Amino acid sequence: MIDNILFYPIFLSQILLINFYFSKKLVDRAERIFKKYPPSKYPKLYPKLVKPEGKRHQSFNLINRIVLVLGLILLIAIGVWENSSEEQFPKVIPVLFGLLQFSPFILMEISCFKRFKQMREANSSTTRKAELQPRRLQDFVSPTLIGIAIFMYVASVLFDLYVHDFVIQWGHDTVQRAFILLMSNLFLIGIIIWNLRGKKLNPYQKNKDRFRQIKISVSSLVLLSITMSLYFAVVAAGDKFDIESFEPSIASLYFQLIAFISIGTMVQEASMEETDFEVYREDVSTT
Repeated sequence: MIDNILFYPIFLSQILLINFYFSKKLVDRAERIFKKYPPSKYPKLYPKLVKPEGKRHQSFNLINRIVLVLGLILLIAIGVWENSSEEQFPKVIPVLFGLLQFSPFILMEISCFKRFKQMREANSSTTRKAELQPRRLQDFVSPTLIGIAIFMYVASVLFDLYVHDFVIQWGHDTVQRAFILLMSNLFLIGIIIWNLRGKKLNPYQKNKDRFRQIKISVSSLVLLSITMSLYFAVVAAGDKFDIESFEPSIASLYFQLIAFISIGTMVQEASMEETDFEVYREDVSTT
């Protein structure tokens, strides 16, 4: 079937995009930073460095390669299933594998939080400069984009209700999706508030770099909300129209879009060209 044929290149793209392309981009950038700003000259960037930084990159690379190989094996297994069975393979498979694909990047984020904690512990400077201007949401993301996110959320829920004749019963797919979408958006809102009001994780980071980081993060979170609403609307449409066989491909495209927004943000935040690394020199005082 044409939809099953289309699934294979789409799912292969998902595997290669997340666990090869994006992982390679992050590792390459981290290695360039390590070479250009070594611990000998920028010790504040590498607190409590127990093992060579390259080893950390190797661990991240290894996990991604393992996931990539598992994905290729899964793709072959799906092909065998399709050729030997009249039933379509479980459509939840791409979703479960998509969650696995993000695990190395989640571990990397946890590692970054630990590093920032070590930076704060190692920071002996008693001088602190507070930002006099309060951080407001509209300073980091356009009101238009916020309006689109709110509209998409409401439109997705109303469309789901319309498709199911406005049946409101706990346990019904419509109510469950609306609840999941609400909780997901509340979670994103919590992260946005934490970005705006939370304490400074990196004690050496210049205010302009922090402002840029918050701007990129908040914008990506709003885009994630819009993407989720769009995906849930497509899932609701699948209950009315006969597109069930296309759902694995749609889920795969959804994960790739999520990757572009979330992991792409990591790449953008780590920009060497716009970040002031001089604050990590031994002879530079904390700002």
